[in-house]
Amino acid sequence: MALIRDIGARLAGAKGPVHFVMPLQGIEAWDRPGEAFHDPEALRAVITEVRAVIRPPVSLSEIDAHINDDAFCQRVLEIFDGWIADGTLSVQPGRQG
Repeated sequence: MALIRDIGARLAGAKGPVHFVMPLQGIEAWDRPGEAFHDPEALRAVITEVRAVIRPPVSLSEIDAHINDDAFCQRVLEIFDGWIADGTLSVQPGRQG
């Protein structure tokens, strides 16, 4: 689980707000039930490691969905919209970069 630990360390070092959303039903198109790399035991190991390494100041949310499901996208957008609403992020129309 070195990859998860590396991700956790990088996120912890971020200079801005970070919110990790863990999809509990899978993280790749090919790991859904019936697909070639569906491995519930490996997914459980990833989830366990994420729970162990993602710590404040990084926020962690778990969602009972697959990363490719609309519910996952909606949760990410809720977080983003919340950051805009509370002033964490500022969006300036017409400005890019």
